Formats: sequence, structure tokens, C-alpha cells
Amino acid sequence: MHPALARFTDLPDELIISIFEDPEFSVESLYFMALLSRRLHRIALAIYFSRHKIDLNTKKLTVYLKADDSLDTLSFLRLSLHIDSLEYLSCTIPHPSCTVIHPVVNQMNRLRSLISRLSSIGQVVLIFADGHASQTYHCLAFGDDARLRTWAHTLGGLLRDILQAGCKHLTVVNGSYLTGSYEILPVSSSPLFIKRILYPHSSTAPGFRRSWPQGTEDTRVPVLDPSSKDPFLLSSLCIESPIFLIPPAFDWTLSALRHAPITSLTIAVPSARLRDSTELWTHILPSIAFTAAPHLTDLKLTEVEAHHADLVLSVLVANLPHLTTLDIDFLHWFWHLELSAPPKTSRRSLRRLTSLRTIPILAQHLLSRWSLPALRNLTLIWWIPDGQASEFHFVRPVLSVMRTLSKSPSLVAWRRRPSSVHISLSIRTRQSIQSFADRVLSYLLLPHSDSLANFFRLVERIEMTGLYVSYISPLKHRDPLLKFLDLFSQVEELKLQTSGSFGEAKDLVNGLQAHATLRRIVVDGDVYSLSAGPV
Repeated sequence: MHPALARFTDLPDELIISIFEDPEFSVESLYFMALLSRRLHRIALAIYFSRHKIDLNTKKLTVYLKADDSLDTLSFLRLSLHIDSLEYLSCTIPHPSCTVIHPVVNQMNRLRSLISRLSSIGQVVLIFADGHASQTYHCLAFGDDARLRTWAHTLGGLLRDILQAGCKHLTVVNGSYLTGSYEILPVSSSPLFIKRILYPHSSTAPGFRRSWPQGTEDTRVPVLDPSSKDPFLLSSLCIESPIFLIPPAFDWTLSALRHAPITSLTIAVPSARLRDSTELWTHILPSIAFTAAPHLTDLKLTEVEAHHADLVLSVLVANLPHLTTLDIDFLHWFWHLELSAPPKTSRRSLRRLTSLRTIPILAQHLLSRWSLPALRNLTLIWWIPDGQASEFHFVRPVLSVMRTLSKSPSLVAWRRRPSSVHISLSIRTRQSIQSFADRVLSYLLLPHSDSLANFFRLVERIEMTGLYVSYISPLKHRDPLLKFLDLFSQVEELKLQTSGSFGEAKDLVNGLQAHATLRRIVVDGDVYSLSAGPV
């Protein structure tokens, strides 16, 4: 008999690993080796994930799907026998061709096959890549009936698999190439409850209709099934995608708010991505308020247009009686808002509010017109843009508002009980620290600044974002920044997020040791105490 020939699998692990780790050993070869046996499966996948700097021990993954069928990270993740749960998954879904949808649908189905076999998943971020700028608003990639139907049902299946895996936090981003598939109908004068009776199965039916150049079929993403045997665990929903505020996915959004235990809702969609934005907000805000009112406690709105502020307060905020946290940020630099007094029936809507973050003029309006007896945390967003007119339009008016705030009954009461409230400033600027401090200090030294000084004494935390410090030594910023911080005799924490390399932040930290109350500094994510190095 001839002796048995040696096989590849007879080689010791050390030699197989050396072969697989050779840069000339292709990704395709690693993939097919992982299919041969459990032993090679373990070795090949470990080398692939190491080669691509993927640490599965963290249970956190970021995946970028490709429009073609070539091997990618998702191919190996689906193949792995060792992934049973994830804490975090971010997946970017490619922009479709303006004529072909199936490659994108195929990729979404591949993602479904990974998620469907997980025992649990904590947080999911779906990013619908919008492609090139020229395509972002005009490419109605699959607006016709057949392609829209295919995409909507695939997305519905993906969302169903995500929730069945026990997802608690879901974020959806982009996808504006679908916004032309539906048109907004004129606002009906019928009360909301009448619309609910007339359209019990489709809350958006009165507000939207199919765009006639695209098709006639009213296709929607399948909604949540309330009779599902598995309870929904989704508690946080972040919408940064216009398609989840209009059809085809808006009905799904409302069903999630209705049937899942969502307590935290974030809406961040620039109006520039949507046509007839005022009409849109008039349609969607009542539906969201009606659906989310029973259980929503945290609401965050970003990139709000200035002329929508009154609508947001009167229609959405006023109808959410259980809010404890409210964060309203705006899209453009401005200092003036025309806000009407809330209806008498709405003034008690925010009685449970404990945390408010917004621009000063809106904070002043809420403190003076609404009852906020439970408020304990107030953060004022202060924009200071570049340009010669910034002092006139954004520094002096904001300081004027702060002076008015310092005289409000709420703040007068807070000064008597300083431990009962925490006030923060969130400052955004593209200036250097030197320039910012000098320009602001000149206004703080004007007459009649006592009331402003009283307000600054309440500030405990300051966050400064966008400071320009590239190629400048931190030591040059120490003195002006220290002079600025000296205005806040109770500040305990300073957070700096810069627009460039800060060099040795420790030099700046050491220079701020002289401040009487400052205890904690965060520079570009690095945390320092004033008595030690990075925490």
C-alpha cells in the first residue's frame, strides 16, 4: 500500500497561521478556507478580522456595504459561527443606481441574514448613503411602483428583524433620494380626531399622496405588528432621515411610537432636504404628538428652522405632557424669534420638565410663558459665528437675553437656592480662544453688567465647540481663557472641542490651575483633573 499523502489540514496551526497571514494570501482565499472545516474556519476568520482591525470582543461593529457582490466585511460576519450577539452595529447602505435597485436590495437582505440569527442586539445605526451631491436631492432612484414596492418591503423586513433581535436604540440616517415619491396634500382644516376616524388604518393618508410622475400605487413600509408574541424593547428612536417622516416609512415610525416602549425621540432632518417644509411639519408634528404623547419623556429636535419654532412648541411640545428632557437646536445663526404665548391649555404641559437645552431667546420664552416648576438643568446654546457683524447680531443680543433671564422669577429663586439648579453654556465658535475671549470680554465690561454677572455666577459647566487652535501653542490661549472663566465663579467643568490639533493640552490645563472652582477639563475627548493628568 502506498502511504497516505499529507494533507493541508495535517499542518500544525502555527504553519497554517503563517501562510494565512502572508499579505499575498487573498481575502477570497481566506473566505473559502473558512468554509472547509471548523478548524480552518476559526483560523481564517481570526486573521481576516485582525487584518481589517475588527475586534469582535467589543461586540461593536461598523460595516460599509458595497453596491456589488464582492466579498466584504459582512460576508465574513455572516460566515462566523462565533457571533451570537452585538451591543452596537452601524451599517452604511449604498446609494442605489438611478435605474437599478436590486443590488441595494440584495445587500439589505444580506444584512437581514446576519441580524436574524443574533440572539440579541443593543443599538443599530442604519445609514442610507445619499451618494454624490448632484444625486442627493434629484435622483428618485426607484420611484416607480415596482421598485418602490420591492424596496419598502425589504426595509420593512430589515426593521422587523432588528426589533425581533431586541434592539433598544435605533438610529436612521439619510435616504433623501426617496423624498420625491410622495407629494404633500394641502393641510385639511378637519380636527385630528376626525382624521383618525376617517383614516383609521393610515394616519398619513390625509397628508400625502403618490407623486404622479412616479406611479400610482400607495406603497408603505410594513408597520409593527402589535400581536407579535415577542415584546418590542425599542426605547430610543433617532430619526435623521427624511424618509422616516414622510412615506414610505412614516407609517412605520408612527407604529413604532405607538406599539414600542419608546421614551426617547430625536428628530434631526434639515428642511433643505424636503420640499414645502412648513407644510410638512404641519402634517407630521400633530401625528407624532398624538402617537407619542402617552409615554415620551425625552425629546431632541435639531436643525430646526427659525420660522418653525412656534409650530414646534404649540403643536408638538405642548401635547407631550410627560416630557422630562427637552433639547431644541436650530439650523441657522440667528438671534431673534417671534414666539406667541402658549394656549392656556398648554401652559402646564412642561410641569415635569427637569432638563432644558436650547438657545437663550427660546429659554427666556419658556421660562416666562410656561410653568417649569421641576426644571433643574438649563443649558444655553450660544452661537458666535465669524464675521464683522457677529458682535452686533449674536453677542450683544444674547447677552441682553441673559440679562433678562437673570431677572426672571425662576432664576431669582435659583440664586436663593443655588444647589437646586445646574446651568451650563454650550458655546460654538470658529474663532481662536484669544479672539473669542477678547471680543466677549469687551461687552461684559460695559455698564449695567451687574445682572449679567449674577447670571454667570450660576453657571457650573461650559462647553466650547469649534475653537480654532491649529498651529498655535496652548500657552497663548491660557491668559484670555482664564480671564473669561474668571467671570464664572462657580464653574466646575470646561469642555473644549477644537477644530485642529491642540498639541500639548496639558500645558493649557496647568495654566488653568489658578481658577478657584474649576475641577475637570475635557480637551478633544481627553479628560483631565486640575490635580492630575488624563483620567
